[in-house]
Amino acid sequence: MNVWKHGFTLVETMIAVILSTMISYFLISLLYGGQKTATKYTGKVATTRQANTILHKLRMYFRGAKNLDLSNPSTVSGIDSTGAGFNIGFRPDLSAIEVTGAKPEILGRNQVYSFLVSKPFDQQPNKHPSIYQIRLKLKNPEASEPSEENGLEFRTIVSERVFQEIPDPAWVKNSEQGCPPDCSSQ
Repeated sequence: MNVWKHGFTLVETMIAVILSTMISYFLISLLYGGQKTATKYTGKVATTRQANTILHKLRMYFRGAKNLDLSNPSTVSGIDSTGAGFNIGFRPDLSAIEVTGAKPEILGRNQVYSFLVSKPFDQQPNKHPSIYQIRLKLKNPEASEPSEENGLEFRTIVSERVFQEIPDPAWVKNSEQGCPPDCSSQ
């Protein structure tokens, strides 16, 4: 009876170690790649959320504004709905957008490459509410070397709100009255 038949040979042990190493290497590289992809998309989602927050706040300023001055496309000044003046401008030293006026705040600190406001097409003054295009470029978390050229650009269109009094519906003709109360003077 041979006592050595119950154990593993050196060759069998070496094959098992090599196979275990190869399988472990494959699994670790697979997990590392998945983690790297998840991190990359998490950064892009966070940047998109931040851009949406910044654009939403800027839209609220523009909708309530009057007398907007766009002489410099990276700085906008106007009067808000309370009658107070405000300025919105790009601050390169902070890599952010600064709002000064009644509610001062800094938007997107260390994330913003550029901020531009323009009118997307020729508009007739005093005929319709003005329409503006806001362009915002933020840092790209997926870029190997962050720069303005490979930043993520976000755009939105916003129009001014028209503050008009709602007319009295009594002027509308109907079949019973035939004429609004003041039509006899016309």
